[in-house]
Amino acid sequence: MKTLKINGLVFDYSRTAFGKKQLATLTKLARTRDFAGRRKAMLSGAKINTTSDWAVLHTALRAKKSDKIYVDGKNVVADVHKVLAQMAGFAEKVRTGKYRGYAGKPITDIVHIGIGGSLLGPKMVTRALAAHHKPHLKAHFVSDDVQGVLKDLSPATTLFVVVSKTFTTPETLGQAEIARKWFKKKGGKHAEKHFVGVTANPATAAKWGVPEGNVFQFWDWVGGRYSTWSAVGITPMIMAGAKAFTQFLEGGRKVDGHFKKAALTQNIPVMMALIGMAHRNFFKYPAYASIPYPPQLEFFPAWLQQLDMESNGKSVELNGKRVKGATGPVVFGCLGYDAQHSFFQWLHQGTDIVPVEFITSADSENCVIQADILFKGQKDKAHPQNNLEGGRPSTLLMVKDVTPESLGMLMALYEHKVFTQGVLWNINSFDQCGVEMGKIIKKKLLAGRR
Repeated sequence: MKTLKINGLVFDYSRTAFGKKQLATLTKLARTRDFAGRRKAMLSGAKINTTSDWAVLHTALRAKKSDKIYVDGKNVVADVHKVLAQMAGFAEKVRTGKYRGYAGKPITDIVHIGIGGSLLGPKMVTRALAAHHKPHLKAHFVSDDVQGVLKDLSPATTLFVVVSKTFTTPETLGQAEIARKWFKKKGGKHAEKHFVGVTANPATAAKWGVPEGNVFQFWDWVGGRYSTWSAVGITPMIMAGAKAFTQFLEGGRKVDGHFKKAALTQNIPVMMALIGMAHRNFFKYPAYASIPYPPQLEFFPAWLQQLDMESNGKSVELNGKRVKGATGPVVFGCLGYDAQHSFFQWLHQGTDIVPVEFITSADSENCVIQADILFKGQKDKAHPQNNLEGGRPSTLLMVKDVTPESLGMLMALYEHKVFTQGVLWNINSFDQCGVEMGKIIKKKLLAGRR
């Protein structure tokens, strides 16, 4: 049986050609690359992001309070839980209407301003946990055109959450400045009550004008695309509640334990990684499609696209040499029912074979039907245009329902899948020099205009 299970989540890879040959080759590569040692290094706080000389500890963001993980001799778990408590206190005040704006009115609208990992993760999680929202609260996510969101809002009942690791990101700070000017122009007073800063650079946030009590800190060892578990997740915590956010963290933590201890062939994120590598490197498939069927996962493919392509879209090995062969594939996708009537035609009958990673819940029977047809095909000799060749691989991740815990599990599975592939490709999955160069050029352009 090509199925693995953990805490009610099932991974089914029976509709792939992945077999003993590919498994033997890739597990041998895992030993050659010292996968076990590099996994231990990441989980223990070693500075495996060699480009920046940073630890990579998104797993510490969901660690138990009693755990101890050290970076530069300091137990970072204590800091994590201190910030989580600060977040929970603030979130519940906003959520219950106890937090009041300058006019004494409760907050009704949260405008979350960020870009990339500062926005995609929180937006996805907020949507996924909509069943836990309070009806009087709305969240708006903005990377550009904040003015389009503000036209229907009142400054007296609006809270701005400005998310930037350095608090110098030009796109984000530009939108935040537009929001601040709008706030004052519309008669808003005491702006400090209406702006929250989420950053690894609290001093810069304070200098910009965010009061100390409204600054929520995260750290250099939190990568943007891995940051929703941190203070970057303040908006989904407000919207879904501290209890739901705690369950979300617990889901991630369960997968962390599984990833750390399970044997390679029984380890779901490792097997996801190996199958993906076989598709990319042995079968030469250039892409894969992420197709969730639960509507709560509407923004999951966009989050996953950044996680995978920004992490493993690399062509240089850790030793500085150009990689041999292919690394990270193209990732695209959308909700299943939308995809069926847009690009499934191409998946079924196009000249390219593209594997599909389905995510389904108990009531998404149509997902299994699509997976079966992709793999088994359908023959019609009399009408060749109806032929479906089959042999098109897919995997299924099945959960009973989308809950805070199962969402945390799904996200952590993909995080560890991406890490595993990075190790086996011998690349640094935790820098993004291509992105950073764009920021540097943008700053130079802005400086030249002043």
